[in-house]
Amino acid sequence: MRGKIPRCVAQRQQRRRATIKAKYEKDPDVPVPSLHAVGVRVKDIARSITFWKQVFGWEVMHVANVDSVGFTMAYIGPRFPNQFTPARLSTKSNLRTGKDLTPQPGTMDAHDYVFHNHGTCLKLIELQEHRYNHRFTISDGNTAPHLGFGGIGVLTENLDEFCRTLHVNSIPIVAEPSQDDDSVLIKDPNGYAVRIAQLNHGLYKESKHTSLLNTIHACRVRVKNPEFSLFFYEELMGMKLICKTQHPSLPITRYYLCTSAQLGIDQPALYPFPDPASQEALILLNSLKISFLELQHHHGTESREDFEYHSGNSEPVGFANINFMVENVDATVKLMLDAGIFVIKNKGEGAFPQSAYFMDPDGYWVEVYPRCMRDFVIVDDGEDRSRARSS
Repeated sequence: MRGKIPRCVAQRQQRRRATIKAKYEKDPDVPVPSLHAVGVRVKDIARSITFWKQVFGWEVMHVANVDSVGFTMAYIGPRFPNQFTPARLSTKSNLRTGKDLTPQPGTMDAHDYVFHNHGTCLKLIELQEHRYNHRFTISDGNTAPHLGFGGIGVLTENLDEFCRTLHVNSIPIVAEPSQDDDSVLIKDPNGYAVRIAQLNHGLYKESKHTSLLNTIHACRVRVKNPEFSLFFYEELMGMKLICKTQHPSLPITRYYLCTSAQLGIDQPALYPFPDPASQEALILLNSLKISFLELQHHHGTESREDFEYHSGNSEPVGFANINFMVENVDATVKLMLDAGIFVIKNKGEGAFPQSAYFMDPDGYWVEVYPRCMRDFVIVDDGEDRSRARSS
């Protein structure tokens, strides 16, 4: 079942936008989400971790073994500098000696580190039943007829140096920079597309809250109707459209959105933003070291009634979900229900009782959970397993 959009788009969306805007302005319980993680299923989590660490220099921030549903999750990405550090590690001695304050993955300190920060990470999900199944393959989202998830975008400080790193690690380049696209395309061990672009240096003031190395820059998903998708992510999820680009030779339009929480912390001095379709917006896009949700629209799909994209949550599985941290999950669920959005799992249900899941207009799963969540089983070297109490 797909996420529902108001039937009379021209009239009902206009009325609901006004209602939702008023809620955000008047109701302090209505959350301002932040894009926290991109969830993808993997066949071999150890192999995937090795890839991201060796090629991108990322760190494993946290590992969780959820026995009740039979899978392991690893949160991996660039370090979040100058953000929340668990109080137990922020001792005067550690600060004075310059000790690395990044918590050990699998500990409660690591859990707190991940779920207190505004940065975006990659959530790798390995199902135990798939680990030794040699016939199991991941749907990468870029192979017909199961098109959907487009891949991960990464912003790097020096693209030439990064290409040398690819050569050293024997990572084949699928697509070299071209006149239409100056980025590099590779694939991870599961076949997911990873596109690396060059950071625009010196155009905007660096934020102390941005990541230092190879930032997760975009999560790309194909959408059938951008009007519906923009309504969902802008009006309901509180995101802001920063850039809109048209492919120079193909009937493809891309929309780049980020959360207001990231904008409010990272670049408050940049308001007002340039026109999303302008060249200034494109420059800005590759200058901000924060993460974007990239909606890719192939023209004509919106008029085909029987057309739909593959979410990755039915066979063949692959892409899992887009994760947002919010201040109030109940308020978010109420907002979705008021707008006619299909809620897959409400708060209090399933293995993660503090989380809620719902479908966006294309059927992609969106997970929301509270900031500072303490909700699931942690694992420390495969031995110490304890359930964190709800905060």
